[in-house]
Amino acid sequence: MYGVNLTTSHFPAQNNAESRDITVGGLLREVAATHPDALAMVDVAESGNCGKSWTYCELLVQAERLAKALVTLRRVNGSSSGHPISTSGCSWSMPAVWRDWFWS
Repeated sequence: MYGVNLTTSHFPAQNNAESRDITVGGLLREVAATHPDALAMVDVAESGNCGKSWTYCELLVQAERLAKALVTLRRVNGSSSGHPISTSGCSWSMPAVWRDWFWS
């Protein structure tokens, strides 16, 4: 989309960085609890224009809403696996119906 080639790092490796046993959801909950009003994410169009933005608190609410929807979908489909949806590869795009519901 942007033609970015990420072959060189201009930031030194942090060998002294703390390694934590935490999930993405756990980390999001932690950051939302300590910095609820801090800017977490901005939707940027291909043109470079900034669109909607989310605080950590708003992002956590939306992430939990999506998680509940995926669990519900798994139950409706009768799936017994730990994976509520099939990604058929490494890349998955949220269907437009879910995306419209989730980001509304």
